Amino acid sequence: MDYVGTTADCWTAHHKAYLGMTLHWINKETRAREHAVLACRRLRGSHTFDILADAMTDTHSKFGVQDKVRRTTTDNASNFSKAFTQFGKAAASLPEVEVPREPADPELEVPEPFVEEAEEDPEYLAVENVLDEEVDASILPVHMRCAAHTLNLVATSDADKALEDDTFQTAANSAMKKARQLWNAQSRSVGNADLILEELKRRLVVPNATRWNSIYDAIVVLNSIIGDEKTRQVFF
Repeated sequence: MDYVGTTADCWTAHHKAYLGMTLHWINKETRAREHAVLACRRLRGSHTFDILADAMTDTHSKFGVQDKVRRTTTDNASNFSKAFTQFGKAAASLPEVEVPREPADPELEVPEPFVEEAEEDPEYLAVENVLDEEVDASILPVHMRCAAHTLNLVATSDADKALEDDTFQTAANSAMKKARQLWNAQSRSVGNADLILEELKRRLVVPNATRWNSIYDAIVVLNSIIGDEKTRQVFF
């Protein structure tokens, strides 16, 4: 495989930071999309943009794909955005394609006149000038923002705008208050969690700010419970 893409994600669990990376490519023979896990590594300290850049670069180098990666996809987190702004390559609008030239007709070729080049004096460079030259810091590939995460942010923004309507806001706040009471009851009490499992034959989906679509998934579960007459009598 000559061209690959990678993904990167960073999260915190139990007061520890982790970086996960995957590799994606197209099989030359079958044209099938294939993938593999590159890393799930612990990050020491705060996962700032420079630490993320070093960790992603180190992972690419460790598996020898640093010259093959054309894009790295992440979410819209500010630390990832800054890492690629500072250390990532700029995306070209179109790839440069070498256009083959037609073979020249020897009968039409006109020899160029020979011009003797004058010898140039050697150029001496001061050491301090060389050290002051800017160094190419493009150690990361081109950055791609995750489309799913972007759409999730758009939906969240639209939902916040909908709450600006007083009538909708009152109904939404009342419904969400009851929903949060159920979610908190399951999360904070083992007895309540067992009761919910016993009556519903399943757990409630509890929203998580870092898990995309979790609020939607949680409300879908509650709506299914309301639609069931038996469980509706127990909880409502």
